[in-house]
Order: sequence, then structure tokens, then C-alpha cells
Amino acid sequence: MDDAIDLQEELDPERFEALLEVIPDEDAREIRRLMQYPKGSVGRIMTERFFEVGPETTMTQLLADLRTASQDKYESVNDVFVLDGAGFLQGIFSLRKALRADPSTTAKELMNKEVVVASVTEPDEDAARRMAKYGFYGLPVLDDRGRMLGLFTGDDAQTIIREAETRDVLA
Repeated sequence: MDDAIDLQEELDPERFEALLEVIPDEDAREIRRLMQYPKGSVGRIMTERFFEVGPETTMTQLLADLRTASQDKYESVNDVFVLDGAGFLQGIFSLRKALRADPSTTAKELMNKEVVVASVTEPDEDAARRMAKYGFYGLPVLDDRGRMLGLFTGDDAQTIIREAETRDVLA
């Protein structure tokens, strides 16, 4: 979706709107949601397709979901995000940890409660540098109340850092 938003900057508004009319409605709605965030913000380029579970989800249930999910349900499945019923981030754990756990173990038993996050409105370059500093594959993106809205992915972070470094060299 972030690539579609980049395309918006290349096309005139009427042409971009026409494009949104011919793509699947769900995709068009996601693009419009992301475009509401400021240019250069994490929210503008996050993905809304991340792997989330509830605190009581067992590893058996988690793995069953992964096996039966459509190919495009999740953009990245390196980490599992534990959210409560209202969408507030409770913790995180790696898929590797899930695979190695006893099948009856719950998400709340595995999760790390101290999570490095990004704010939906913070500059994407700041979040990208923080992600690189810690070597993360992605950062959960939260609104100002702590609800998880999306995932800022490593590939987007690399692109942002590369573009920033190019700007610095050319300046």
C-alpha cells in the first residue's frame, strides 16, 4: 500500500482517484486511510496486515491460523503481536519462540511486555533509525492511546534510510 501512496505523488489527483476506483474496495479503503497521515510519517507507510493474537491464544491455535491463512493475510510473520480485545498492544514474541514452545502455552506466557514502538505520526526516518539500531524486522505502530494500528516493516525502513543518506550525500 505504501507503494500505491508513492504512486499518488506521481499522478495527478483525478488519475489517482480513477485508479482507486478500479482496484479492490478493501485496498482502496486502506490506501485512503493511510493517506490521512502526514507525509513522511510512519502511519503513511505502515502495513495493516500484521500477525496478531489475543493473550489467551495457544500456540496450537496460532499455528493453525498460520497454516490456514491466505497467502496475503499477513505482510510479515517474524513477530507475533499480542493485543487485547480493544486493540491495545500487550506484548510481542517471535515466531521462532512460538514454534519452540509447548503447544498449550498461551501468548501471554511467551510475550515480552517491554516493546519498542513507533507512533503513527512520528517521522518515518526517526523510526527507521531506531529499528536499525535495535536490528528489528518491524516496529508496531501505535496511536496516541496505545492501540496498534499497523506495522512499520524493515524493507520500508531500509528504503527510508537509503533515501536519507542519498539526500545527505547530495546536500
